[in-house]
Amino acid sequence: MTSSVALAPEEVVRLRAALEKAGIATQGGCSQYEELRVKDGAIFLVLYTSGKVVFNDNEATRELLDRVLERDTDDRRKVAGSDEAGKGEWYGGLFVAAVAVTPDIAQEMRLAGVRDSKTLDPRRREVLAGRVREMASAHEVLAIDVTDYNNRYAALRIEGGSLNHLLAWSHAKVLRAVLSTAPEERWRVVVDRFDERKTEQALSWIDRSRVELSQLEGAESREPAVAAASILAKDAFDRSVASLEERYGVSLRGSNPKDVPRQVVRKVGKHHFSNVAACLKPPAAPSQASLSRWS
Repeated sequence: MTSSVALAPEEVVRLRAALEKAGIATQGGCSQYEELRVKDGAIFLVLYTSGKVVFNDNEATRELLDRVLERDTDDRRKVAGSDEAGKGEWYGGLFVAAVAVTPDIAQEMRLAGVRDSKTLDPRRREVLAGRVREMASAHEVLAIDVTDYNNRYAALRIEGGSLNHLLAWSHAKVLRAVLSTAPEERWRVVVDRFDERKTEQALSWIDRSRVELSQLEGAESREPAVAAASILAKDAFDRSVASLEERYGVSLRGSNPKDVPRQVVRKVGKHHFSNVAACLKPPAAPSQASLSRWS
């Protein structure tokens, strides 16, 4: 069985060093996208120029890669990561997930292929979502369906709030659920950064004496816990959209709201998106001048 893992530049350097130290010969890539190939006994892997490694999933290859992958230097500390899906699409709701891992679980997830959900096709995401649920120390998904989303957003705007207030509250809610599974342990919490001030406010309940908080740009490509959360959130969003498409008999993914019946857009669209709002405006009344020609 083959698997894959995305390496950071420094991990690529360590891989090359580990291969050289073990006396394992490498071959040039078979295409412009391949950097090197290794076939030595049970070990078979291909390193691509992107940093992705496709490998034969066995004990020998995993042992090699385990020496290469970056890991949290504090084995006594758990890591919780959070991410969301659905905020950028005009249709569907908002889904926010948090996942907790130990350093060992983080390594296992990476070797299983867990990475930023945007780099995975839907079928692979679905499979990995199942693996994440099995492997995680704890996980939580908050589903805000499109009707609830529109109601919450409208109420926020009346109060002078924004989408980032809803995002910060949602991340805090799922992280609180995950951290509550081990309230006395030390944690490192990583949030995919969107609004530092609002996130700090929403997470003000965190005990900073035992919890380290980081907000990182592109955290889903740097932290296994956040990558795992991105997979759970995107998988939940995809399943929700599929349910909406079946219920209303429309295709939403890759579509424009003007191509969807107006009565359906009202039920499946995020009303504050400008392209949705334009479709929901009542038709303009005919002018008096245009009516006069029929009188």
